[in-house]
Amino acid sequence: MPIPIACVAFPSLVWQRVAEKDGAHAMTDSVNRRYFERDDSRLLAKGLNPAAPVPVSASNPDGWQQNGGIVDPQPTRLAPPEPVLRFAGSGHFGSAKLGNWWLRFSEYQRMERIADRFRQPVGYIIRQLCFIPEEWSRMDVMVQAKLIAPLDAWKGVGNIVTVDKGDKGDKGGDYCMLPDYFGERPAEQLYIPGLASETVCRESLFIVHAGFLPSSYSSFFVHRA
Repeated sequence: MPIPIACVAFPSLVWQRVAEKDGAHAMTDSVNRRYFERDDSRLLAKGLNPAAPVPVSASNPDGWQQNGGIVDPQPTRLAPPEPVLRFAGSGHFGSAKLGNWWLRFSEYQRMERIADRFRQPVGYIIRQLCFIPEEWSRMDVMVQAKLIAPLDAWKGVGNIVTVDKGDKGDKGGDYCMLPDYFGERPAEQLYIPGLASETVCRESLFIVHAGFLPSSYSSFFVHRA
C-alpha cells in the first residue's frame, strides 16, 4: 500500500519554483568531491567499520568488520534536478536530512509497486529490501529532496545484515536480514559521502518535505503474524 499522496507527494509546483535555481549550479565538479575521494569512502559504502578491525582473510581482505552496506558499490554522478529521499527515526527528526544513505525516487516508486502487489505498507517493503533492522531505525520520518548541485555517490544493492542482540535480554536472539525477500531484488541504495554535513546538504539539496509517516504506513508498527 503506497504512502498517501497528500502526506508525502513530491509537489510539482515546488519543483517548478526551484527549477530556476538549477542553472546557477551547472558546475562540472560535485559538492561532495573531497568526501567521495577519501580512501575510506567506498569501504564505508560497503558497510565496513573502521573502528572494528579484524584479521585480514580471503573472505575479508579489507580487515574491517562488515555489516550491511552495499555489496559491490559502483560510482555514480547525481545531477540536478533529480529527486531523492531517505528515511530516519523520529527520535532524530531535527537532523533527519543529514545522512549518507538515500534512495532515488524511481527506486522508491518500484518499492510502492511491490507494496501494492503484496498488499503491504511501503515502509515495510523498504525496510525488508534495504535491509534496515528495527534496531537501527524506526523509519517513521521521510525526507524528500531535490538536487540543486551535482553529487557523487556509490550505488548498489544492500548486503546481508546481522543483528547482534548480545545480552540485552531481547527475545528471539540474533538474526539476519537476507536478500530475495518476497522474491524481489533488493533495493538499489545510494551512499552519498558528505551528506551528513550540514554545509554539503545545504549546498546540494533543496528539502521539499520532511515529515512523520502515519503509523499505519510506518514499518515500525507493522504486525508480523
